[in-house]
Amino acid sequence: MKKVKFYLPIAAIVMAVGLAFASSERADALEDYYIQLPGECRQVSTICDGSGAVCTYAGQPVFDLQSSPTQCNIQLERNP
Repeated sequence: MKKVKFYLPIAAIVMAVGLAFASSERADALEDYYIQLPGECRQVSTICDGSGAVCTYAGQPVFDLQSSPTQCNIQLERNP
């Protein structure tokens, strides 16, 4: 019984530390951005793709902010 009282808190601490590292945010996780469509600024969840300096989604440039339901602004660009 003494061993259980000694090892149980140690096991809980080890497990807490391990789970803290396991739950860190992934760098390639999907993020919410916007694309400009005719008369609409539509939200999309994507990873910045494409090969140019400007991020694209289905061939459309991706925006970081939505200024109104019909207008997107601040075009998303890759870090060099």
